[in-house]
Formats: sequence, structure tokens, C-alpha cells
Amino acid sequence: MNRQQRRQQARQSRQKESQPQGGDGFSDQRLDDALRLHQRGELERAEAIYRNVLRQQPDHPDALHLLGVLRHQRGASEEALGHIERSLAAKPKSPDATYNLADVLLSLGRTAEAIQHFQSALSLRADFPEAQISLGVAYRAAGDMEKALDQLREAAAKHPDYAEAHYNLGDTLRIQNDFTGAKAAFEKALEVRADFSEAENNLATILRNEGDIEGAARHIENALRINPDFAEAHNNLGNIRKSEGAIEDAIPHFEQAVRLRPDFTEAHYNLGNAYLATGRVDASADAFKKALVLNPDLENARGGLSEAQQRQVPRWHFAMMNDRARNEAYDQAIRKSVTENATVLDIGAGGGLLSMMAARAGAKHVYGCETVTPIADMATRIAAENGLAERITILPKHSYSLKMGEDLPEPADLLVTELLNAGFLGEGILQVIQHARANLLKPDAKIVPRGGTVYAMLIESAELVEEDRVNDAAGFNVRPFNEFASAEYLTKRLNAYPHKILSDSAEVFSFDFLDARPMPETKEILVPVTADGLCHGVLLWFRLNLTDEISLETKPRAEDTHWHQAIYLEETPRPLHKGENARLSASHDCRYISLKLASD
Repeated sequence: MNRQQRRQQARQSRQKESQPQGGDGFSDQRLDDALRLHQRGELERAEAIYRNVLRQQPDHPDALHLLGVLRHQRGASEEALGHIERSLAAKPKSPDATYNLADVLLSLGRTAEAIQHFQSALSLRADFPEAQISLGVAYRAAGDMEKALDQLREAAAKHPDYAEAHYNLGDTLRIQNDFTGAKAAFEKALEVRADFSEAENNLATILRNEGDIEGAARHIENALRINPDFAEAHNNLGNIRKSEGAIEDAIPHFEQAVRLRPDFTEAHYNLGNAYLATGRVDASADAFKKALVLNPDLENARGGLSEAQQRQVPRWHFAMMNDRARNEAYDQAIRKSVTENATVLDIGAGGGLLSMMAARAGAKHVYGCETVTPIADMATRIAAENGLAERITILPKHSYSLKMGEDLPEPADLLVTELLNAGFLGEGILQVIQHARANLLKPDAKIVPRGGTVYAMLIESAELVEEDRVNDAAGFNVRPFNEFASAEYLTKRLNAYPHKILSDSAEVFSFDFLDARPMPETKEILVPVTADGLCHGVLLWFRLNLTDEISLETKPRAEDTHWHQAIYLEETPRPLHKGENARLSASHDCRYISLKLASD
């Protein structure tokens, strides 16, 4: 029963029932005043008067009944139950109190008891449309759809001018997948009561399922004109806008739905999908998590959360943390670099592994920064689970945003980082270190790694070319599709493809991370060809110098590191012959390295 009906019922209970037992004129006048406040929605003032009457007359049946109705409206259904039961103890033949007791029982999930009391209310007052409709709704809640439909059809026939009868009949038919009957019932409800927002909303749902998007939108907009705070209508309008392809227009309606009803599982789920479709991955994950808190068994939300997390947390994080060679080398380098009472800054902390290595090596405190909030939160959790919460602080922000005295109490003695991709410079390591040296580190701070060298080799691999180029397929020329080919290098494991190495490795560029001002470079390198073949591309690998003695390499070998190799495909493969010198054009702008065979 909705709020409007409860107010109406409360009014009827004062109008239809006889004088209260044991009452007096003063109490009755005060109850009349309280009822007027109750009907206007001034619930606190009305409740205060009801309770005042009961302090003077604790068993006043009308005061108990009306207080029970009000407390049920305010969500205190268990308390309401006690008040109405006491009212019926004093006045057992009250159809209105019996009806409202059944209404409370139904809301508490005590469906069988509710059915009995709705039946009792009807026996006390045969012409009681609210009780007959609610009895039908209770049968529906109990799963007895046949009895529910019998009651609701009878109510609609006996009371054709009662919109709630047609509405609940339509809702039950909709649940039974009788959409034609449901639509007719909702339309009848709207004929009787044009401002029936729930009927507009449910009719819109049926029209949307039938493919009448324009009609559905019209009815939803009507529902929201009637009731702008109708959460279900906002959710449905969001779905309509999404089906029209206007996802950005859908999002405000889903957001409004969850603002109005924070426990609206479906709206949280729909909002998560809309955020995900528009690239708002963090917000999407949050929405899916809220849906799962409300309904842990909602598998669609679990699938959506998994997709969002895969976008938030690239899969290479797992390979990186499982890279034993990398872990052992970094651990050794950090142990050699951490001094007593050192403050360590870990930029790009990820899951916090390097931060924990530094803490284990004896650092006074480690500050890690990680831009992806869910990963930063997880790093904090992992540090705590390893007993290092007091010595590691993970900051969910970019190092450029760190403020001395606010995020860091003092400049760091040691910087550790692994902002390196297969192409060496792609994650902005030179700029990040340069900023840290100027703003976050002591002048004599150590850096792990301290630098690295990039190497190139020439390769033949038609299979690798097919990963990013196409010529003919099934007898058709599909070369125009190459307009979508990568403009940069491919990130691949060379050993995963049939290949032939056509040259030894040639040193291309060296980078010293202690150099305060790295500069762009361009050069041409002669690369001795060691085997005949068709050069499909240039492979880049690097040696990372963690300290003067400890290094890591990404050169193709039997046991690769988690880093792949960067492979620059030639636009046109070039035949090479053993003994000649191939000319390699190389350049970098401190952010990206470019490699290709020089033009003849």
C-alpha cells in the first residue's frame, strides 16, 4: 500500500469507526488535529500528538492504530505491528485496523498471516476495495497466481473506477507474461487516474519490450512529469535512452535513480554498464560493486565488475609479479641501495612489491604512488597483510601531484621504479625521474634502476607480419585494411613465432637516469648482416642497469622476462645478404624510440 493510500486509510479509520472506547472529547479533538497533520505529511508533529494521547490513555485504540500506521510509513514496521495489535485487542472488530495489520505483516514477509487478516478485513466489511486488492497482491507474493488474478479481476470488475485495481491486475498479468492483458489493464488504470505514475512506468516497460521505443519514452516522461522523484521511472528512461544509442543521455537518469533509491540494485548495475560503455572504468567498477553488495548473487554484475577490473588492471601485472628473474634482481639491487633510516619513494607502485622489498631491506619508511586507485588500494591491503602497514604508505596519485610536507615529510633518499615498457621509454620514465630529482629526492639520492641500453636486431618472420598486416584473403584484395595497422611497434615475444635472426644485436641508445637533462637523439647505425633473408622488421630489446653490478635483459632467449620485445615492422620487407651492412635509422624524443631501415 502506498503512502497516499495509507493516509486515505488513516482518514477512513477516523471517519468510519464508532467513537473510541474509553475516549473523551478532548482526546478525540487532539486525534483529529493529529490526523490532519498526518494527512499533510507532517509526521513528526502528528506522532508527537498520538504519543501524548497514549501517555494519558495507553490503550486508546484509535491512537494506537494511527500511530501504528504512521510508524509503518516511517519504516518502523515491527514497532507498528505492536501498536496495531494492541489497538485490535481493544477493538477487535475494526476492519481498518485489521487491514492495516495485514499490510504491515505483508511488508514483513509474513505473507500467510497477511492473507488471513486481509480476509478478516473483508469479512468485517464486504465492500472494501483496498482489502480485496491487497489480498490479491498477497496471493501474488505467496506465489498463488491463480488466486491473485481471481481477486484482482473481481476487484477491477466490482470497482471499475478504482485505478489501483486495474494497476495491480496489470502488474500481475505482466509477471505472468500476458503483456497484452497487462497493457490493457495499465491503460484502464490511466483512464481512471491520469496522474498514475506507476501505471505510466509499467506501461512504458511493456512498450519498450515490444519495440515501441517512442511510445515507451512518452509514457516514462509522463511518469516523471507526475513524479520527478520516481526512481524506477528514471531507471527505465535511462534504459530507453541507452536503447536509442544515447548512452551519455542515459547516465544522468541512472545516477538520479540511485540517488533517489540507494538500494536500487538494477539501477546500480545499469549505471555500471553505462559507465563502462563510455570509458569511465573506475566509476563503472564502483557501481558494479554497489550492485553486488545489494545482491551478491547478481552474476551479470559480477561479470561487469570483472570486465571493468580487467580494464583497470592490465593483465601484465600478474606476469610482472610472477617474473622471478626480475624480482630477484630488483630485490638484490634494493638491498644494496637501502641505507639505515632511508626514506624510499616507489613511483608506479602497482601491487606494492618493490615497496615491500624496500621495507624488508630496512627502509625507515616507504612512500609508493600509484595512479590507478583500485591498484593503490590493493597495494595498501597487501602491505597490511604482510605486516608492513606501519612502514608503507601508498598514495593514489601521480608522482607529479605529490607535495612535499603533505604527501612526503621529507625528500627521499632512494627512488625505485619500473616505469618501463617493451619500448623502454613508453611509460615516460625519463620525465618522471627528471621531475622526481627536481622535486621529490635529495640531491644525492640513489635511483634503482640507474639507467639502461637499447639494442636492435634485424629479423625475418612472415608470421609476425600477419599479426598486423594483410594482403589477400579468400581470393580478395583486402590491402586497404592496412590503414588500421599499428603506427607504432608491436609488443610480442619473438620466440612465440617462427623467425630467423638476420643480424647480431647492435647498441642504439644508452640512458643515464642520473642525467638531469636527457636530450632527443637521431643517428644512423651500420648493422652487419649475419644471414641471408627477407627483413620484415627491427626488434628492440634493452638491458636495464639496476645498479653498477646488477642488470636485467629483455633479449629473446629460452626464458623470457615478463617484458616482451618491441618489433617495428617494415612497410616493405627488404632482402638482405650475409656480409653486407644494413643502415638503421634511429631516433628518440625522450618519450618514444623509432627504428627502421634507412632508405637506399
